[in-house]
Amino acid sequence: MAYDSARSQVVLFAGTVGPNLFDDTWVWNGVNWTQQIPQTNPPARYLHAMANDSAHNQVVLFGGVVNANNGVSNDTWAWNGSNWTQEIPVTSPAGRAAHGMAYDSTHDQIVLFGGSLNSKALGDTWTWSGGPLSPTVIGVVSASAFGGFSAVAPGSWIEIYGSNLAPDTRGWTSTDFDGNHAPTALDKVSVSIGGKSAFVD
Repeated sequence: MAYDSARSQVVLFAGTVGPNLFDDTWVWNGVNWTQQIPQTNPPARYLHAMANDSAHNQVVLFGGVVNANNGVSNDTWAWNGSNWTQEIPVTSPAGRAAHGMAYDSTHDQIVLFGGSLNSKALGDTWTWSGGPLSPTVIGVVSASAFGGFSAVAPGSWIEIYGSNLAPDTRGWTSTDFDGNHAPTALDKVSVSIGGKSAFVD
């Protein structure tokens, strides 16, 4: 199980009772368990590890025992609140079971440690930083130099506040202009308002 901070609920996946391995997904909202019916599922397993990835608003699952012969897996899956998606990292830890995973909020990454492979204890450490960070908008106001109001008018400047909105901080330069037209994208950052591209600074 792992806590899904983006949706304020606990996510449970799979497990075993005797020789029976499960591949079901359940969420706990503090009052009730609800079974989820995702389009895709990781294969049935137990002794896997899961951790919340709050930078990407998902829960990550790795490894575990996947068959009655104690075969282990090294697959990585991400839960987005409604579906599981298999991740295909360039490098990956060896398959294992009974390992630990936790989210390191200082470095926005998941840390995996140890586990067991073929009855041998493992002592290796791995990190997972996932893909690009999910942007989060916490506020939009009119230009703060002109009052920073919550209501904005067409043709006016606005400021967007949040986290992971851009890979860097910079204003535009003369090379960003196309003639007299201001840029609608800077370092792959763009904003659409009512389906139309806005100027970005």
